[in-house]
Amino acid sequence: MTVQIEIREETAAKLQAVAAALELSLEEYLERIAALFPALPINGAVKVQRGPTPYDLAKDLIGSIDSSIPDDDPDSQPEYTEFGAHLLQEYRKQVEKLS
Repeated sequence: MTVQIEIREETAAKLQAVAAALELSLEEYLERIAALFPALPINGAVKVQRGPTPYDLAKDLIGSIDSSIPDDDPDSQPEYTEFGAHLLQEYRKQVEKLS
């Protein structure tokens, strides 16, 4: 089944650009967006399940490392949280795609 929706041209262009940057078709990208908001049928109606917000997912990581406190050993490597290491890895992937 195919469904047609109407959106502004600017919105369509932004969606196409992001999908292309992620090397996805527009349909695949929209499926990923839709998967972020799972819907369950209840009495014939669709209700969006509310999950944790991005803040809820990251609140334990916020402020876990205070960069304003100088390190005792200037030759030591920075300490990354698991979250920080993941962000760094994702950033490097994006930079590689742009190169």
